[in-house]
Amino acid sequence: LQLLLATKYQRPVSVHCVRAMGKMLDTINEVIATTSLSNQDHDDEDQNHVLPPRMYFHAFGGKASTAIQLIRTLEKPRKGRKQKTSKSTIAKTKVYFGFAPLINFGSPKTIEVIQTVGINRLVLETDHEDIRKVGHSMNIGIEVISNALQVTPEVLINATNNNVKDLYRISI
Repeated sequence: LQLLLATKYQRPVSVHCVRAMGKMLDTINEVIATTSLSNQDHDDEDQNHVLPPRMYFHAFGGKASTAIQLIRTLEKPRKGRKQKTSKSTIAKTKVYFGFAPLINFGSPKTIEVIQTVGINRLVLETDHEDIRKVGHSMNIGIEVISNALQVTPEVLINATNNNVKDLYRISI
């Protein structure tokens, strides 16, 4: 229901999915099928979306192959209904991933997943509830991720700030 609402109102979605990626992919495919069918009944161009515009996978713990599958599934260009005055439109979802030092950095697969995802799909996060631990954890995240991607911390911070601005449609 939340994915359907986010699709209808074109809002970003943050997903925390633990040991249920198969069910998550099934749910995403159900939303695509449901919204594709309901879009056939509308003439309104605003209804020409089958998924939310942006999805963020918080503290992503899946494999590199799962990240690739999510990107291919969600960012796949889909042809929309033909409008009276134009060719068919294309609606797709931009996918972002976060990796929290507290949760992800103990896993040996995390570095490979970060490298697979790449800098243009990353969001920095810590997952700490205690604000006093956020700064230290963020510094660890920046160090680990910038080393994994072989970029400077400044390049990583700039890129991930831009990603967050896009994810939440923030203009500064």
